[in-house]
This record gives sequence, structure tokens and C-alpha cells, in this order.
Amino acid sequence: MSLKIRFFVQSLDNQCFPHHIAVGKMKTKPNILIVEDEQTISFAMKSYFSVSGFEVDCAMELEEAQAFLSNLSYSVVVADLCLTGIGSEEGLEIITFVRQNCPKTKIVLLTAYKTAALEFEARRRGANFVLSKPQPLVIIKDILNELTIGAN
Repeated sequence: MSLKIRFFVQSLDNQCFPHHIAVGKMKTKPNILIVEDEQTISFAMKSYFSVSGFEVDCAMELEEAQAFLSNLSYSVVVADLCLTGIGSEEGLEIITFVRQNCPKTKIVLLTAYKTAALEFEARRRGANFVLSKPQPLVIIKDILNELTIGAN
């Protein structure tokens, strides 16, 4: 029999981070981190991907995403380009952070402002996919499945 335990660890700055422990032999779900500043989009993605077989954590800003990535291991990060308003590019910073600190983690960048230059820069930094927003969740799920095959 297998058991999965989820608990929270409190950091020095009083933030709580979820941790997952698998006890016994069990097939684990791929962990994904969604970085999206719009709460309704984040909630919809978390709900959809959770019932689609993924363990999902969400961050709404760059620093929160970096804290999750520093404390947990993820198969894929799905990040929005603009977290603090039009013209911001925190998503590119997340790509750089992931490549420097979590080199095996795959990255999907979502943006409403996709250009050839942006896609080139995101891929140069290490993004696996750059997708225009809005994007049907089933398409993103198919990409997540493709990126996580063999990851567990």
C-alpha cells in the first residue's frame, strides 16, 4: 500500500511552502508550478491540471516562484511573461532562474505579447515552448504530458 503525504514547511520569513513525500511504492504525479498573476486564470489552470493528473502549485509573482523553485522540485514550470503589468518580462527572469537552479525542469512561457523576437529570446534562455495567450487548457495539458513523459 502506498501513501502520499503533503505538509507545509515554514520558512524564516514566515511563508509556508508545500512539500510532498511519497511513502512506499507508488506512481507519483508530475509536479508543475504555475506562475500567473491573474488569480482567476491561475485557479482555472490549477483546477484543470489537478484533475488531469498533475500535482500543481501556484505563484503569483517572481519572488514567490523563486522561493517555490528553491525549495521544491518541479517537472515543468508554466509561467506568464508579464506578472506586474504590460511591458514587464518577469517570465524571462523565471526562465533564467530555472535554467541556473533547476536545469532538468522544463519551461512553458505564456504571453499575450508573442513576437518572433520574444520567442527567440525565451528559447535562447531555455524555454521549451512559447505559447500565445489565450490558449485552450487542453493544448497546454498535451504539452505538459509531452514534457513529462518519462519524468517520473
